[in-house]
Amino acid sequence: MEKNIDLVTIGHALVDIRMVVDRFPHPDEESNVVKQSWGSGGSAINVAIAGKRLGLSTAIIAKIGYDSFGRIIVEDLLKENVDISGLRVSFSQTGFTIVVIDSNGNIMMYGYKGAAEELEPDNLSEYVISRSRWMHIASLRLDTTLRALELAKKYDVKTSWDRQSFISKTME
Repeated sequence: MEKNIDLVTIGHALVDIRMVVDRFPHPDEESNVVKQSWGSGGSAINVAIAGKRLGLSTAIIAKIGYDSFGRIIVEDLLKENVDISGLRVSFSQTGFTIVVIDSNGNIMMYGYKGAAEELEPDNLSEYVISRSRWMHIASLRLDTTLRALELAKKYDVKTSWDRQSFISKTME
């Protein structure tokens, strides 16, 4: 099998909704939004896009919903020339993170993982993994992580693992 993918990332594909506010409101108060933006996020997307921008050929294996947020993710990945053949679609909602930053630089985040957490071991694209040189695993369920590592070993794919996101998930 030809190794024509430098890096495959496996993990969360989410939409980030970012807002800058004057200050965090107290309960039952409203705070003025000074600036807002939104787009693809989540660990797997972030690493795949960063790798591509550094000149690597990249692919992603993740799960999104069949909805507007899912379409945003597909459009962003295609725009960045990331291989999406390992992307899986669910009828669940695509996950998202609301990131709120105040004028002092303090950050509050609210996360809904949605379809991203539904990436199961049998959803992994063995074909994409077999064509990869490196695999980065981030924000995955334990059973899916173990299957990804088995496939990496089978196809001699070097791996990196976002241990911190795993520890955070097991502490929940």
